[in-house]
Amino acid sequence: MGFSVTHLLVVLAIVTVVFGTKRLRNIGTDLGGATFKVFARR
Repeated sequence: MGFSVTHLLVVLAIVTVVFGTKRLRNIGTDLGGATFKVFARR
């Protein structure tokens, strides 16, 4: 009862439609920048 590739693609498509690609890109950039800052401190 795990997730198949088809399930993951459907979820990804729904998330893209709901949030939009530009907003998802901004979220990814923010998370990446925050992660980099945490590792840069160490």
